[in-house]
Amino acid sequence: MARACPACRARDLPPESRFCLACGAPLAETAADGAAPYTPALVERVIHTRSAREGERKQVTILIADVAGSLALAERLDPEDVHVLMDGFFALALDAVHAERGTLNQFRGDGFMALFGAPVARENHALDAVRAALAVRRASQDYNRSTRARFGVPFVIRIGLATGPVWVGAIGSRLRLDYTAEGSTVGIAARLEELASPGQILVTEAVAARVERHVELAALGTRSLRNVSEPVGVFEVVRAGAHESALDAERAHGLGRLVGRDAELAAIAARLAAVARGAALWLELAGETGIGKSRLAHEVRARDPQPWLEGRCREPQATRAYGFWRDLLRRWPAELAGADEVEAALRLLDGAQTPRAPGETEARLRALLECAAREQPVCVLVEDAQWMDRASRAAIDKLLAEPPAAGVRFLATVRDDGAPVLAAASPRAERIGIGALSADACEEIARTQLAAHRNGTHLAKLAALRAGGNPLFALELGRALAEGEPPLRHAAELELALHRAGVRVPTTLRDVVAARIDSLPDGAKRLLQSAAVIGRGFDAELLAALDVESGDAVAAQLAELTERGLLVARDRGFDFHHDVVRDVAYGQMLRSRAQALHLRCAEALERAGCDATPEGVSEIGWHFDLGGAPLPAARALARAGARYRALFAPREAAAHLRRAWELVASLPDGERDGALRLDVGLDLSAALNTLDHTGEACAVLEELSADAESVAHRDRLAAACVESGWVGFTERGEAARSCALLERGIALARESGQRAVEAQGHGYRIRVCHIDGRIEDAMESARRVTELGTAAGERFGAIFGLGNEGYVACDAGQVGRAVELCERACELAREARHEVGLALASGWLAKALVFRGDLDAALRLADEARGLAAATSQQSALYNAEIAAGCALSLLDQPKAAAEAWERLVEINARWATTIDWLGAASLETGRFAEAVEHARNCLATRPPRLVRVRTLRTLGLGLALGRAPDFERAEDAIGESLTLAVDLGLVPHAAAAHAALAELCARRGEPKRVRWYAERARREWESCGMHRHAERADALLELTDSV
Repeated sequence: MARACPACRARDLPPESRFCLACGAPLAETAADGAAPYTPALVERVIHTRSAREGERKQVTILIADVAGSLALAERLDPEDVHVLMDGFFALALDAVHAERGTLNQFRGDGFMALFGAPVARENHALDAVRAALAVRRASQDYNRSTRARFGVPFVIRIGLATGPVWVGAIGSRLRLDYTAEGSTVGIAARLEELASPGQILVTEAVAARVERHVELAALGTRSLRNVSEPVGVFEVVRAGAHESALDAERAHGLGRLVGRDAELAAIAARLAAVARGAALWLELAGETGIGKSRLAHEVRARDPQPWLEGRCREPQATRAYGFWRDLLRRWPAELAGADEVEAALRLLDGAQTPRAPGETEARLRALLECAAREQPVCVLVEDAQWMDRASRAAIDKLLAEPPAAGVRFLATVRDDGAPVLAAASPRAERIGIGALSADACEEIARTQLAAHRNGTHLAKLAALRAGGNPLFALELGRALAEGEPPLRHAAELELALHRAGVRVPTTLRDVVAARIDSLPDGAKRLLQSAAVIGRGFDAELLAALDVESGDAVAAQLAELTERGLLVARDRGFDFHHDVVRDVAYGQMLRSRAQALHLRCAEALERAGCDATPEGVSEIGWHFDLGGAPLPAARALARAGARYRALFAPREAAAHLRRAWELVASLPDGERDGALRLDVGLDLSAALNTLDHTGEACAVLEELSADAESVAHRDRLAAACVESGWVGFTERGEAARSCALLERGIALARESGQRAVEAQGHGYRIRVCHIDGRIEDAMESARRVTELGTAAGERFGAIFGLGNEGYVACDAGQVGRAVELCERACELAREARHEVGLALASGWLAKALVFRGDLDAALRLADEARGLAAATSQQSALYNAEIAAGCALSLLDQPKAAAEAWERLVEINARWATTIDWLGAASLETGRFAEAVEHARNCLATRPPRLVRVRTLRTLGLGLALGRAPDFERAEDAIGESLTLAVDLGLVPHAAAAHAALAELCARRGEPKRVRWYAERARREWESCGMHRHAERADALLELTDSV
C-alpha cells in the first residue's frame, strides 16, 4: 500500500520509503517494517533450500542501474540529504523490481543490481527485467521533478541489462548471508550501464532477441567493452511496445495455419455455441506450456462472428486487485457498445475513484457486459487464468452465478500444472484438456522454419522427435536449427542417427521449464536432476543408486514428479515427459555434481551388465566421458565403435571412435595406453574410409605412423596404412598423400616380415605412381612385386609384377620392353591357368601392342580380356581392355567404334578422373568438339593426377582449336602445358602426341612452317619409341603442309 507523509500530507509514497520524498520528514514504521529483511522470501529460500545454499547454474537477466553524475550530486548536497535522496530512489526501485518478480540482491552507493530468473526461474525473465527497467526509469523521471524542486539537483539514472548463464547462490555465513550471481553476464551488464548515457537503457543482443516483439529497440551496433574479449552487440530500449504476449507478436506478423487441432476446435466451438441467452459458461483450455492453448483460443475467436473481449493475467499482478479486468478494459474495442463508459470503470478499478458502496465495482463491470451484449451473449477470452487475482475471480464468480440478461461465455487458457481456476468450483465451469500433437503435426510445424535448408525434412523430424508433441517446442527447435550455426545442424543430424540428446534447448524454452522445476520441493528437484544425468528411460533402482541422499523418499518423489507431468511412468520404469525437461534440469546443476553423478551412473550400469550390447557400452562410455574420466570413457567408446562397425553402422562407429580418439590424445603421459590408441586409430580410419572420409582417415594414420608406441605394433599398422593409402587415392585422388601412406605401410611391412602386405602395398603404389606420372617409381614397385611373388612361389605375384611393369613402360616409350614383359606375364598366367591373372595380362599386352602398332592382335587380346574379365568379375581388367580396344580402333580409322569403347568405361566406374578424360577423347574422336571441351574441363576440375592431366590438356586444346568458333590462343596454351608436363615427367609418347596436336592446330590456323616443325618432332619421338603406326599419323600431318 502507498503511504502518506504526516508532515506535509504528500500521498502515494512508496511503501518501502522511510522518508518523505517531498519534505524529507521521517515516516513512521509500519508493522511490517523494523528489522525484517527487505526480501524475506529470498532469505527464507536461501536458508532452507539446498540448491540455493550450495549454488546452481541458471539462465538469468542481470539489471544494473546507477545514478548518473552521482559524485557531483554528492559534492553539492549534505551527506544526510544524499542519504534521503538515495533512500527514496531505492524505495522506488524496490517497488518496480518486485512488481516484475525480480530479486534486488545488491545495493551499491549510487545504484543497485537485480536478478530476474533467480532464485526462482521465470519463463520470461528478460522481458520482466526490461519492464522493470522501464518502470524504474519512469519512476526516476517523476522523482527527478521532486528532487529538483527540493534540492535543486537533477536526478537521472542509466541502466544496463544482460542475459546469460551464471552461477547463483549464497555467499557468507549465517552472520552475514548474501545471495549473488557470478559470471561474465554480470560484468557485461555493468559495462553496459557504464556505457549508457543518462536516461538510457542498454541491453545485449541476447536480451534484445527475447524482447524485440514486446518493446521498441534501437540497434547501436557492436561495441568493445572493457575487459570483455569479444565485441558485444548493443541495443537501446526506447519504449514499451504494443505486443505484450508472444501470441500478440505472432498475430501482428501473421499466424500460420493451425495444424492437428480439428477435433479440439470442433469441441470448443460446439460447447460455446450451446450457451443459451441468459446463461453463462466458464470453459478452461488446460494444457502444459507451449501446447497451443492460446493459439487454439485465437482460432476459435477468429471463426466466431460474435463480439469478443480479451484480457490477460500476468504473474506480477497476481496479488493486485482487478488486474485482469483492468487489462480487459484497456483493450475494449472502440466500436463496441460501452466504450464511452470504460474510462469511468478504469478510474474505479485503479483507485482514482472510491466506490460509494460494496459491490459497486462488480455492478459497473456487469453493466459494461450488458451494454456490449445487447443482442447476443458476449464472449470473453481470459489468457493465463492461473495468475488471476482474487478480486477478478470473485467478479467472475458473481457473473457466472447471476449472468447478464444476454448471457456471458468465458474461454480461459490455463496451465495444467496446478488446480483448476474455476472448473472444480462452479457448476457452470468446465475444463477441456489440450493434449500432445501427433509427430506428423509437429514435423509439419518445424518444417515451416526449415523449408529453405537442404536437410530441412530430416531436421524437422528431429524437432518433432524432441518436441514430444508440444507445438511451441517444435516451432522453437525448428527456428533454432534454421537460424543456428552449421555445427548445430550437424550435431542435430548426428543425434537423429544416434537418438541421443545433443542439441541444446533454445533459451526461450529453458525459462519456461526452469520455472516449473524451481517450483518443486528441494528433494524432488534434486532427484529430477539426478534422473537428467541418466537420460531418457530409467528405473527407480538405478535412480536410487545415483541419488543416495533421497533414500526411502525416492518412490514418493517419483510419484510427485509424475503427477506434475515432468516424468511419465513406462512399462519398465520412468521417462521424461519431454527431452526439454531433461536438458533444463541437467543444465541447472553445478559441473562438479553432474560429473560425480555421471561417474556413479557409469559404474552402476557396468555392475548391472549393461555393457553386453553396443547401446549399453555406448551409454557407459558417454557417462564416463561426462564424468571427467577419459581413460575408461575411451575404452568403452572404442568398444562401442568396434561393435557398431561389426553391425555395418559406419556413421555410429565413426561418431564413437572419433570421441575415443580425442580422449586418448588428451591423456597425460602417465596414463597413455599405446595399444588402446592403436586400436582406436585403426578402427576409426577403417570406419572413415567406409564413409568416404579418406582425408580424415589418412590424417589419423599419419599420426599413428609418427607415434613410437604405435610403431611397436608394425604388423597391424602396416596393413592399415596400405589400405588407407589406396582408398585415399581411389576415392579422393590424393596421390602425394596416398603415396606417403603406402610407402610408410610398405616400410613397416618389410620391417615386420609381412611379405604379403608389402606386395599389396607395392601393387597399389604401381597404380598411384603410374597415373601420377612417376614412371620410374611405378616400375620399381612392379619389379619388387615380381621379386616377392617369385620368392614366395606365388605365380600371381609374378604375373602382376611383370605385366604392370610392361604396362607402365609403354608410357615411358619403352615399347619393345613393354611387349616382352607383358607377353611373359601372359605365358605365366596360361601356364598357371590363372584366369584373373590372364584377364589382367591380356589387357596390359593389348595396350603394349597398340603402342607397337599391332592393331589386329591388340583387338583380339582386348576381346579375350573382356571375356575373362566378365567371367571373373575383374573390373580393372575390363577397364584396361576397353581403353586398349578404343585406341586400336582409333588408329584403324574407326572413330565411332573407338568412341563406343571408351564410353563403356562409364558403366565400370563413372567417378574416376580417367573415365571423364576418355569421354573427352571419345567426343573429340567423333567431332563433338564442344562436348570434348566440356568433358576436359570437368576432368581438370577434379584436379586429376599428372598423367591424366597431360592427356586431358591435349584434349582440351584440340577441342578449342577444331570447334566452330576456334579459340587458338587458349588451345595453344593448353596443349603447350600438356607438352611441358609430358617432357618434365619423361613421357615421350605423350610429348609426341602433344607435338602432333600443335601441328594440327597450326594447320587449322594456316601456319605451314610451324605445322612441319611440330609434325617432324612428333614423328621422330614416336619412331624413337618404336611406335611406327603412330608415326604414320605425323607423316599425314606433314602432307597437310602442301595444302595449307
